[in-house]
Amino acid sequence: MSKWAGLRGSLAITFTSRIFGFVSLVVLGVAGYLLLHEQQVLEKELQNRGLLTATHLAEQSLDPILREDDYALFKLVQVLRNTHGRNLPGEEKISYAMVLDPRGQALAHTDPGQVRATLTDARTLEVLARPHPSVASVT
Repeated sequence: MSKWAGLRGSLAITFTSRIFGFVSLVVLGVAGYLLLHEQQVLEKELQNRGLLTATHLAEQSLDPILREDDYALFKLVQVLRNTHGRNLPGEEKISYAMVLDPRGQALAHTDPGQVRATLTDARTLEVLARPHPSVASVT
């Protein structure tokens, strides 16, 4: 009888440990999937926020461009740089913003030294080559 009790205890421990291992793997798999999915959602939301900000800058800069008001353009890009006066922890600030003319010359830039500089990098030339001005996602 004692041999049967020992075997039954051994089977219970083996069965319990296998169930525990399986449940642990399932929990780790679900947690990994949720973290990956959350990262993708947050990256997409950040990209949408950037596109919305760029669209807003394009709309707001139209009037100062037509009036040739360089100071108003400068203030628009500075407001973006300063996150509208907020300084919240964890709030990402915009690194730089610029308004370009069709030739690639910076009409306004968050770095005042870059104003009136002509940008000739590959990404700028690609955007300027489009027939219609637009805001597009750049990865």
